[in-house]
Amino acid sequence: MTVDLNITDFIQLATSSLVNADGRLVRRFVDEWYHQFSDEDKLALYENVKLKLYGRFFVPLPYAKGLDKIFMSRFNPNNQYLVKYKDGETTSKSAYCFRIDGTYFISSIESIPNDIIINVETL
Repeated sequence: MTVDLNITDFIQLATSSLVNADGRLVRRFVDEWYHQFSDEDKLALYENVKLKLYGRFFVPLPYAKGLDKIFMSRFNPNNQYLVKYKDGETTSKSAYCFRIDGTYFISSIESIPNDIIINVETL
C-alpha cells in the first residue's frame, strides 16, 4: 500500500503521536522516516511541532513518556552530529547521530558508548 502524505500531514501525525504517546509512530519518525525527509521538511517538522506543543521553548510533556524528548532531539537542526567510533581493534565506523543528555544516539534505541568515540563533528 502506498500513501501520499505532504509535510502538513506529517506535522499533524507527529503532533498526534506525541500527544498520544504513540511509541510505534515516534520510533518510525526517528528511525525510519527521518532520513527520507529533506532538510527543509525536517526543519518544518521540528519548528511546527515545537510551536504547536511547547511554544517557544521545549520542555518535555509528562504524558509523552519521554517520546517527545527523543523526537525533538532527533529533529533539532542544532543537535546533529557525525560521530566516528571504534568498531573493533583496528576498524572504525561513522554514524549520523543526535544527542540526549550527553549520549549520542544512532536511533531511538541505539547509542554509541562514550568510551569508543574517536571524534564528533557538529553538522
